[in-house]
Amino acid sequence: MTNKKQILTTVLSVLVSVFLVASVAYAITTVSGTTITLENSATIANSTAGQIEVAGLSSPAAGANGLYVVNTLATAANLTGEIIGGRFAANSNANDTNASGSVKGVMSQARACVPDGTPGTVFELAAFYGSADAKDSTGVSYLRGMEVSLDGLAGSAATLAQGVLISNNSSGVQTTSYALDINSGTAVAHKAFTADIRLQNGETIDNATNGIVTVGGNVLINGAETDDTSGYEQFFKVTGALTGVGSGSGSKTWVMNVDATRAAGADITVGDSNDMGLKVAMTNKATGNTAGYYMRGLDVAVSNRDGGSITSLYGGHISATQKGSSAVSTDLWGLSVKVEANSPNTAATNVIGVNVEYDMVAPTGAPTISAGVRVNQNSDYYSAYPLAGFMVDNGATNRPWQYGLYIDNTTIGTADIRLSSGALIFTGAQTTRAAVLAEVGAANDATGSIYLSTAGKLYVQVADTGALTDWQKVTTTVAD
Repeated sequence: MTNKKQILTTVLSVLVSVFLVASVAYAITTVSGTTITLENSATIANSTAGQIEVAGLSSPAAGANGLYVVNTLATAANLTGEIIGGRFAANSNANDTNASGSVKGVMSQARACVPDGTPGTVFELAAFYGSADAKDSTGVSYLRGMEVSLDGLAGSAATLAQGVLISNNSSGVQTTSYALDINSGTAVAHKAFTADIRLQNGETIDNATNGIVTVGGNVLINGAETDDTSGYEQFFKVTGALTGVGSGSGSKTWVMNVDATRAAGADITVGDSNDMGLKVAMTNKATGNTAGYYMRGLDVAVSNRDGGSITSLYGGHISATQKGSSAVSTDLWGLSVKVEANSPNTAATNVIGVNVEYDMVAPTGAPTISAGVRVNQNSDYYSAYPLAGFMVDNGATNRPWQYGLYIDNTTIGTADIRLSSGALIFTGAQTTRAAVLAEVGAANDATGSIYLSTAGKLYVQVADTGALTDWQKVTTTVAD
């Protein structure tokens, strides 16, 4: 009996020192070995050394509390410290040098049955449920469902420190799973958050608008190759289904939208300043790249496929707009392209400012208009015409071009140049009018056209009847 009394005294003293149990009275029915049985069959046991076990059997359908602890501030007291409903501590000691075990202050488990038992059907299993309830108080400064603190004295060291670790160790089927689910449940019970997540320096991540995730701050992605052999790697990727069908204002979908404004009063006061909507900088420093490898700063493509029907496809559209009453800019450029070869090494084989590649499989009908480059003058309010559709300039350095216009020795279907009047400029090696007419063809010529022969002859078209007399040779003399 002495042993049973010692157990009872030890267990009760531990419970009383940790918890203040209010408004509940328990009667001890039996004390047997290391177990105390209470009047409603709940037990307190110490069958395992260093472990106190409190067990109960809940019979009401509405459920019951296995351990219910209440700690209430006295009516006449003013709180200056902390009220703690339950406090648990697990301690290691200086003799523990194995460094393979773990110390856990609290371990909470919600199971569908007792260990090795037959599981039932449960609507919800929650290992931990915490609620901070302000009731109708208006004097709460901080309302927190959970607070996690990582502590350690100066000189301590940890290989990895984590505020919260979430693991999914289930071997069963999970139809849907989320490591972190914010504001989940019925809309009636929700209080909208100012932001879903606030990061350590105040930046936020928010999903207040359905379908939109808003990041309050700059985003830096430090990408790294994860598969060097697959051939496809994306540090940042955006995918989506375009399902907008239009409304009163039409359907406009931007897969990526960059929108920034320098507001009135935010004046630049330091020289050599600029703003950019998008900046791409790619750099190669590798010296052993295989032949055929290339690097592009920007690669844009649109396509119509699988029987699709669409009015227009534009691979890119760039505009610079001077609007309203804004002050006139010095330069208004739709597109600026710079090629800079600033290296003492061997010059590149091909240095091209703009390369247009025209690749067209034979269509069912010839295009109405087709051109490698088209310059379209669409001004409707400007009193003076633009200076030129195509302009060659030496620039500030006044370094000359070898040619203002260079037509390579390629096959030209009709003529090298077509003038605004419809007259054409041909080049070839013919030396007679008949040969010129045969090469040019009666259907492709126009009055005012000229034919420059590599034999040193010049022919001009004076009529358009399809006859030999349409062409005349220009006679030259040795004179200034």
